[in-house]
Amino acid sequence: MTSQPNYEKMSRSELIDEMRRVLSDRSSQAEEAQLPREGLYTVTSAERTGHEPDRTGEGKPLQHRPLQTREELQRAYDELEKRVSRRTEQLAKTIDALQKEIYSRRETEKALRDSEERYALAAQGANDGIWDADLNTGDLYLSPRWKGMLGYEDGELPNDSSTWKSRIHPDDFEKVMEHRDAYLAGKIPFYQIEYRLRHRDGSYRWILTRGACLRDADGVPHRLAGSHTDTTERKVAEQKILRLNHLYAVLSETNKAIVRSGDRETLFSAVCQVAVDHGGFQMAWIGIHDPVTGRVNAVASAGFGSELLEQIRVTAYDEPEGRGLVGLAIRHGGYHYTNDFLSDPRTVPWQRQAEQYGLLSAAAVALKLDGEVVGILSLYAGERNFFDPQLIELIQEMAADISFALDRFKREHNHRQAQIELQRETAARLQAMEALREREQMLMQQSRLAAIGEMIGNIAHQWRQPLNTLGLYLQGLGVTWDMGGFDRQHAEETIRKSMQVIFHMSQTIDDFRYFFKPDKEKISFQVRELVAKTVSLIEGSYKDQHIDLRVTAEDDSTLVGYPNEYSQVLLNILSNARDALIERRVPAPRVAVRLFKENHKSVVTVTDNAGGIPEGIMNKIFDPYFTTKDPDKGTGVGLFISKTIIEKNMGGRLTVRNTGDGAEFRIEV
Repeated sequence: MTSQPNYEKMSRSELIDEMRRVLSDRSSQAEEAQLPREGLYTVTSAERTGHEPDRTGEGKPLQHRPLQTREELQRAYDELEKRVSRRTEQLAKTIDALQKEIYSRRETEKALRDSEERYALAAQGANDGIWDADLNTGDLYLSPRWKGMLGYEDGELPNDSSTWKSRIHPDDFEKVMEHRDAYLAGKIPFYQIEYRLRHRDGSYRWILTRGACLRDADGVPHRLAGSHTDTTERKVAEQKILRLNHLYAVLSETNKAIVRSGDRETLFSAVCQVAVDHGGFQMAWIGIHDPVTGRVNAVASAGFGSELLEQIRVTAYDEPEGRGLVGLAIRHGGYHYTNDFLSDPRTVPWQRQAEQYGLLSAAAVALKLDGEVVGILSLYAGERNFFDPQLIELIQEMAADISFALDRFKREHNHRQAQIELQRETAARLQAMEALREREQMLMQQSRLAAIGEMIGNIAHQWRQPLNTLGLYLQGLGVTWDMGGFDRQHAEETIRKSMQVIFHMSQTIDDFRYFFKPDKEKISFQVRELVAKTVSLIEGSYKDQHIDLRVTAEDDSTLVGYPNEYSQVLLNILSNARDALIERRVPAPRVAVRLFKENHKSVVTVTDNAGGIPEGIMNKIFDPYFTTKDPDKGTGVGLFISKTIIEKNMGGRLTVRNTGDGAEFRIEV
């Protein structure tokens, strides 16, 4: 006997074969029993197995026996129909589930195709290269675009790992392998790294690699795939921005160095060091052109390769050593640069040394003083294609700042020299001023002595009359005694009158002492009161010569200054007026002193009728030692000292002019 088949575990093809077999068996049974064929199509193949289900659901053997009557056959047919119906329903469910699975698989396959198409389109649109590595077999697939990024056609490079590994930049190889191993070992979550691959032309392209791996049930990776994105342009742009930022930092530090540096040598050394430390340059040096020898001598340098400056010769002449970047910059001004120093025909004389130190790009820009080229700033980089127009523009700005500093140093040097000369001239002037001051003091002393002589004459005149009066009082005492009329009352009266005379003489002494007392500081004084005291000192000599002296006070101003010196000036002018009137024997001589205020200033004028000052000497009368008097009557310093007192010591003016019949001196403070 055979077991009942399990339809649920059958595949689609097995189910179809089983259905065909069952239908064939039924057809044979119908022919044997002479039954209609169409009635058998609902009978399952369970009947053929020799089992029928019992109440427990388990099958039990069927007893095969001949079908003798139609009733028995009908009963058997009905039983078989039930069994077939149950199995058919079970089969229909299985087929329905199978159809759903087939539909699901078709949808999955379509989604997979769509995903692959989208990925292919995305990779093509992103211009990325595709790679796929079988970690078990070592096979590596490299897409045509992957190879095209490096300048190759699809068939020009084999699909193996050596194609990839041999083109990794030596400086990046270890980093790339460590990153790959760490990802496959599960130490890092993502496989993404940027490195350089060698192009067909020998240059290196920056590549961004991103990928993912498949792992088995034990977590062991067996497949690694991903993409390559060419990031060279972005990397170059980033490096360009970085270089520009570095050079902006150099400009800033250069300006700080210019502010801090006090001389050219200090600035040059600072600039070279700043270029290396902040600008990313491998070497920097500054040279000064010697117009006599034509050589460009290095005066400051910094960075790797500075020692080669002692091994090379650079000139500004039109010769091999002068046709390089430095010589051209000095001869023509401006700048010159190269992005391939080792291949540039202009740099042939120095290429061996440059290769030794790894100098691959260079630039030279002229430094100027007062608009004339005096030297160069030369910068070197350890990579090709380092310089671009923007970088050169900033280097020119840097050279302009240095040139400005050179101009400033020259101006400061000239200024220091001028200061030294000024100090010398000032010292000489101070000596001259000291000599002049001593001379003025001498003149002042002479003027004061002359004034003292004048005052002594005035004192003698002032005391002559009081002394005569005092002598008469004393003589009167003797006469009164002889006549017997002397008594106490007469004595007291005579004493009182004598004391008045003595008091007057004492007051005169105080006035003269006040006049000759030197002024040590400026004080406030009443001009009207001072004029009255000064006139009182000289009016006695005026009366002796019958000169009419009149004073008109229209103002009572207060000044701050030196009252004794002011009084000396007024006394000097009054004495000159008196002497002129006496010398010229003017009939009805007169002198008028007028005090008034004009334009907020105190003005005192002294006017005489002595005929005035000759025009030929008008502009000389205030000169020292100039006088129209005889040597024994004048020193010629009085008016000079008077003008010095009023204009220098008191900030006023002393002038003179001729009126209709005489001269007028004007004191304005």
